[in-house]
Amino acid sequence: MEYKIVSHREAQDTEDQVNALLKERWELHGNLKVTEIAYIQAMVKHGDYEGGNSIDVYLQNQDDIEQAIKSIGEALETGLANVALALAHKD
Repeated sequence: MEYKIVSHREAQDTEDQVNALLKERWELHGNLKVTEIAYIQAMVKHGDYEGGNSIDVYLQNQDDIEQAIKSIGEALETGLANVALALAHKD
């Protein structure tokens, strides 16, 4: 997750930047704060989540995806080798 604070002296400037960020999949985080000198809005952006059941996987970029695939492949390979060994020793 990324966190950003938008803060400008003019309400319109804050509004413009918040609207631009919303189009980029940022989300409002809390309410707009108004002080004597600024209009302040916290924003958050979540990465791409894929998952099911009780496991969520956070994949922020291509390198993370490639590493996740490699890791899954290695785990499957190890698991299949262990099954083959277990079946071979069953006799």
